[in-house]
Amino acid sequence: MTDYMHRPANEIKPGDILPEISRSTVSRVIIFPNENVRGQFADTDRPRFFPYGGPDYGWPTVSIERGI
Repeated sequence: MTDYMHRPANEIKPGDILPEISRSTVSRVIIFPNENVRGQFADTDRPRFFPYGGPDYGWPTVSIERGI
């Protein structure tokens, strides 16, 4: 079973799929508080960055598919 969510980038976890970005699973997530979230995917070494927008904007939101 899969849960489809639209959540802030700092809630991304390994094993998630971000369908708007890649059909590959997220293999690693590093959160740099008040700076960015860096996610790597299983099919590439190239990371994807999600910037922190500050106290007025927070983290960008992303679509997440997560197994329950």
